[in-house]
Amino acid sequence: MAKRGLSSEDARKVRQQGHDDAFEFAMLIGLESDYRNNQAAKKDVVDPDGDTHSLKSGNKKWQIFLYGKRAFEDDVFQSMNGIGQLLVKCI
Repeated sequence: MAKRGLSSEDARKVRQQGHDDAFEFAMLIGLESDYRNNQAAKKDVVDPDGDTHSLKSGNKKWQIFLYGKRAFEDDVFQSMNGIGQLLVKCI
C-alpha cells in the first residue's frame, strides 16, 4: 500500500514551523520583523544587502557553508590566495 502524504492540518503545521524558523533567523541576523523573502526563488530571508538565505526544515541546524572542512583544505579554495585556510579557521 502506498504511503499517504501529510494531512492538511499537519502540512499547515510544517509550513508554519518553516515560517517561524525563518522569522527567528531573520531576527538573529538583525532584520526587522517585516523582513523580505523571495518565495519564487524559494529563499526564506533576504538580508539588507540583497543576499538570500534558505532555511531547511527539521532540527534547528543552520547551514552556513555548503562545504565541509575537507573541501576547504583540499579543494578549489586552495587556489584562491589562501582563502581555504582562512575559512577553515572560521569553521
